[in-house]
Amino acid sequence: MSRKITVMRLELELCSEDGVDDTCRELEKTFGGLRNASCLRELHVTFPIQPEEGERPMNAYDSIEKMGPHLSLEHIHISGIRINRDHCFIRKLAALWPNVRTLSMPSQSASLKELEEFARLPSLRHLTVNLSLKYPDYVTRPDFERGPLKTLKSSGPVRLSTSYKDLSLSANALLVLWPSLERVSWSDEDPTRTQMADFFNSEVLRFNREFLFGEPRDVAQLSATKRAKEMRSLFRLVKEGLEEVDSDSDADADTDPEEGSGTE
Repeated sequence: MSRKITVMRLELELCSEDGVDDTCRELEKTFGGLRNASCLRELHVTFPIQPEEGERPMNAYDSIEKMGPHLSLEHIHISGIRINRDHCFIRKLAALWPNVRTLSMPSQSASLKELEEFARLPSLRHLTVNLSLKYPDYVTRPDFERGPLKTLKSSGPVRLSTSYKDLSLSANALLVLWPSLERVSWSDEDPTRTQMADFFNSEVLRFNREFLFGEPRDVAQLSATKRAKEMRSLFRLVKEGLEEVDSDSDADADTDPEEGSGTE
């Protein structure tokens, strides 16, 4: 019967008092049970958590690998579960989900370092993670074929550097990973932070795209200095009154403590 299923929605109910080993076994059992669902096109897996009560996403470690390759999968939503950022498990998703176009993992914290691993998914067009671009990392030009990603969405508030240089480095790195990227969006209603996000998309990302891919290259090089000066002037106006995201909200995005998985 499972071979014929095309859409599956799973909600996990694990006891908050379960130890790490018990939680991992349950996750392995859940994802392992999907191995024979060869016709699966859409998958939703949810582990309900209450962040306001101190509950944290469950650490999947390598449990997702137990489902094996799924060539038919196109849309995936995994909530309340994260993959350990200190290991290479994210990189292995490309072999499991070669045809996934939409991947939503709102509980997965991701900086440029993690995005570099998600970029290995060859068919990915839309990605949702809990994104932080406050500290740009150096990204090397991939030695694999880059996917057609168009939209990158963050499930959390705007986390961008207030340094123009860092903004430009982040935009450049994103375009190195995904030349087709059109915009980055955040789940944030703060007017000051959303103004910074709008500036990043409409000015910084656009400028770097034109510089990297515009033709002819020599013309882009000649105009780059002038354009950069103009944007720095605009950036100073946008930056005035900007309130940084509280350090508490950054804690989950910038660190990945190994204190077990599940709720605390």
